Amino acid sequence: MLLFISSIFYFSNNIILATTIDTKEVSSEFINNINNIFNSNEKIAYLTFDDGPSPSVTPKILDILKEENIKATFFVIGKKVEEYPEIVNRAYKEGHYIANHGYSHNNSILYKNVKSFIQEIQKTDLAIGNAIGVNAYSSHVFRFPNGFMSNVYKDKKNEYVKLLPNIDYTYIDWNALSELPTT
Repeated sequence: MLLFISSIFYFSNNIILATTIDTKEVSSEFINNINNIFNSNEKIAYLTFDDGPSPSVTPKILDILKEENIKATFFVIGKKVEEYPEIVNRAYKEGHYIANHGYSHNNSILYKNVKSFIQEIQKTDLAIGNAIGVNAYSSHVFRFPNGFMSNVYKDKKNEYVKLLPNIDYTYIDWNALSELPTT
């Protein structure tokens, strides 16, 4: 079990992400906030977890986050959401954002064709919605398995990333802010 912890994607005011949960379209404000993370002079640590939920790890993480009063974003895998919906529901009820990391985390399925790529996202949204009790759920944020910048299936990623706005999605990579600060 590999769990990535990276330093991106929790907005300090909590409202930006929460207001998009019940909508079918992603707002321009939401997209701008994601795209402008690099332009901020504010020093914020963004905490995300990928590849879960895991029954042996995620509850422990949630306990620590709750104890420290910290919110995070969980980029979840749809098939694991179906296996452990109660963990996703707990994370959601405790105020964490649940984002999309694909259904299978299997590159040969995800990048098989356009239809398969879109189905992986939609199937994950359905699983998340079922777990948290939100009809027509869409996180509007996708994280490519293995990272967008990885050379694995690079040509397909470059092609498919252009499809995300068509389904009211954007993406953020796990290493998007990995450059060292200059000050």
